[in-house]
Amino acid sequence: MTWKSIKNNKNIILFLGIFALLIVASYFLTKPGPEEYPAFRVDSPAPDGTKAFYQSLREFNYPVEMFYEHSSQLEASSDTALFLFNPPLMMDSSLISGYQEFIEQGGTIYLFRDRPTELSNVSSFPLILGEEEETEVSIGEQRFQAEPFSSLRFNPDSTDHVLVEDDYGVVAYERVIGEGSMIDFAEPSWLTNELILAHDHLHIINETFDFSAYDLLLYESYHYLDETGLTVLDVTPNPLIVFAIVVLLASILLIWLKGKRFGPALSLREQTVRFGDERIRALANWQLKGRNFHEALQVEVEYLKYVIFERTGTPITADWSAYNSTLTRLLPHRKSETIDQLINDLQVVLESEQITKKEFLTWTKRIDHIRREVEAE
Repeated sequence: MTWKSIKNNKNIILFLGIFALLIVASYFLTKPGPEEYPAFRVDSPAPDGTKAFYQSLREFNYPVEMFYEHSSQLEASSDTALFLFNPPLMMDSSLISGYQEFIEQGGTIYLFRDRPTELSNVSSFPLILGEEEETEVSIGEQRFQAEPFSSLRFNPDSTDHVLVEDDYGVVAYERVIGEGSMIDFAEPSWLTNELILAHDHLHIINETFDFSAYDLLLYESYHYLDETGLTVLDVTPNPLIVFAIVVLLASILLIWLKGKRFGPALSLREQTVRFGDERIRALANWQLKGRNFHEALQVEVEYLKYVIFERTGTPITADWSAYNSTLTRLLPHRKSETIDQLINDLQVVLESEQITKKEFLTWTKRIDHIRREVEAE
C-alpha cells in the first residue's frame, strides 16, 4: 500500500483522524480521580486525615502553623511545640538528631504514632484487638470511653510521667529530655477527621494536652514529602505528552504502511503437514477415541522391540527371555529382578483381552521411559 492509495481511500484518513482526536480529547477531558493523601496528613479531608483537628486549633486562635522544613531548622524554645504524626520506622540520622536537639534545648514534641519509630526508644508491646471493642480510658481520676485502634501500648520507665491509661496499658506518657520533653501518644486515630468526635475522643485530647501553654504550635509535614513523590506525568508538560502521543500514532501507522503486521507469526499449513507429525497425532487420537488400548499398546511394544533391534540386533520375533538378557545388558543400573518383573507384568497385560485407559496410560509411560533409556545407551 502506497501513500497515493491512502489518499484515494478517504475513509482510512477519516478514521485515523477521528481516532487520534478522540485520544487527545479524552486526555484533556477526563477528570482526574480524587487525590490520595497519606494517613494523618494535615491537609487531608479524607477520613484518616487530621484537617479537622488543625482547623479547630486555628478557629480557637491557637498559634498553629505548618512546618515543612528539615528538623535542623527548628528553633528550640520552651514555648514551642511540634506535632509529629506517624514518622517512618527508619529515619535519616540527621533528621533524628534535629528532633533530639530541639527537645534538649527546651522544645516539646507531641509524637502521635501507632507503629515503632527510631525517634523513641521506649519499650512497647503489641495488642490483638477484636472488632468494635471499647476501652475505659483513665486520666488521673477521670474516666472516659474510647475505641482502641492502635495495636501498640507502652512500657514507660519509672522516671516517665504516665498521662493516659486504658484497659490494655499505657496510651500516653511524657518523658523529660534535657530542657524539653516528648509526649508519646499511641492512639493517633482519635485525632482523625472520622473519629475525633466519636466516643469521648475529643474530651480525652482536651484533658490530656494543654496547648495554651505554648506561643507556637508547629504541625510537622516534612516527612510526608518523601512519601508523596511526583510521577513522570506530573512533571511533564501537557504539550509534550500530546506530541509524544501523536508521534507514537504516526510511527505505528508508518510501520503498518511498510507491511509490518502485529500478531503471532503463523506457519503455513503446508509446512506443518509436510514436515510435522500430524499423522502420528491423528493415529493416537483415533486409538484413544476408539478405546483400542490393547492394539495401541501392542504397537508401542513392537516399536520398543524395533529400537532394541537397532541397538543390539536382537530379532523382533525373539522370545521374551532374549529381551530379558538384552535389557539387563542395556540397562545396567536396573536390577535383573526389576527387569524380570517388568517383562512378566507386560506379558500379562498383553495377553489380557481388555485394557483400561488407566492401565494403558501407565504402561505407555513405562514403555516410553525404557525406550528413552535404550536410545541413550
